[in-house]
Amino acid sequence: GKKIGKKKLAKLEAKEERAAQREAMEEERQKRRELQEQREEEGRQRDEERKRQKAEEEEAERKALEEQKKKEEEEFDKWKDLFETADDGAQADDDLQESQGLLQEFIDYLRYKKICALDEVAGEFKLKSQEVVNRVEGLEAMGRISGLLDDRGKFIFISLEEMEAVAKWIKLQG
Repeated sequence: GKKIGKKKLAKLEAKEERAAQREAMEEERQKRRELQEQREEEGRQRDEERKRQKAEEEEAERKALEEQKKKEEEEFDKWKDLFETADDGAQADDDLQESQGLLQEFIDYLRYKKICALDEVAGEFKLKSQEVVNRVEGLEAMGRISGLLDDRGKFIFISLEEMEAVAKWIKLQG
């Protein structure tokens, strides 16, 4: 080859160096772009995962609500049978509403009176004494009321607070 002068050599080296720098900067830009795209993809995946989880939670909540509603309907159906409905047809819906109110009235009556003779309750609600006993036992089994049925035909209503107080007293007294 031909001999190259110092100036020319310096110029060529500077040119190569600039090309190398340009290439390095381009590679750096490319890496940053790829990294940015990767982060955005991960962000999209996280968003999709969050959306999917939220949808699952909403579905679970909806199912739980349906389950609760179904349970309440089943419980009401159990109680509906305990209350006699006289007529069929158009009055059946009214009776249904009335029997639900009657059930609450029955519970409130026991709660208010505290100690009540079952024949007195039977007279109040126009029922037979045995039906009152069945109803009280059923309500107790379902946890709607708590208390004692004694052998003299009386029901003593005991609230949860009173039961806890008795339990506390027993623990203290030994």
